[in-house]
Amino acid sequence: MQLGLEKKSVVVTGAGGGIGRVIARAFADEGARVLATDLDSAVEAAASDPGIVHFAADLCTLDGAEAAVAQAVAQFGGLHVVVNCAGISEPARLEETTEASWQRALNINLSASWRMCRAALPELKKTRGNIVNIASFAGKRGTLFGDNAAYTASKAGVIGLTHALALECAQDRVRVNAVAPGPVETPMLQALPAEKRERLAAMIPLGVLPSPQDVAAAVVFLASARAAAITGEITDVNGGLYLD
Repeated sequence: MQLGLEKKSVVVTGAGGGIGRVIARAFADEGARVLATDLDSAVEAAASDPGIVHFAADLCTLDGAEAAVAQAVAQFGGLHVVVNCAGISEPARLEETTEASWQRALNINLSASWRMCRAALPELKKTRGNIVNIASFAGKRGTLFGDNAAYTASKAGVIGLTHALALECAQDRVRVNAVAPGPVETPMLQALPAEKRERLAAMIPLGVLPSPQDVAAAVVFLASARAAAITGEITDVNGGLYLD
């Protein structure tokens, strides 16, 4: 059975770098038509990707999300898949977390996903499309070092949003799933102190940190025809670090 993504219209948020950029490339390699969104500077850095349309959008406003959806529909004639990958992490213990940092985590990691889902749903109902949110194992059990309550809370919210929308949208045959990566070899992880990186790698039963390509493979599968009966699923990609 083929993946069935040829000529499908896909929007990937947070696609300027890290996991989002690899996800956008994975869809394009399957023959999908991809609109990759991020802030201006990130879009410029990723603009050399062949076969992908780049669009600057600020998803901290509903207008930004609606603009991204409208651009995909205008460019491709419809919308079939939304991947919500925009995210940030600003590790800090609770006493050291500022209100501004807390609000940024919720706004970008959770509320931006809600905005994209809200903006895209009318188009996805027409195509019986689907949504794949990027959550995190931290949303299930907290971060490994216990120093990022804002990130954990925002990603737990993404899991809750995924479950709620999977049930709400089922009657319209719109599927909603999520992928929950563990630590992944990205610039965000590489910014950690070497001691923390070594501790992370030693914790993973498979003995190696998952790559962005591993996460992208799970996202593409959930968005594909092969996952036609799957909705409300939170798929772990963590090398056995956390099992549920």
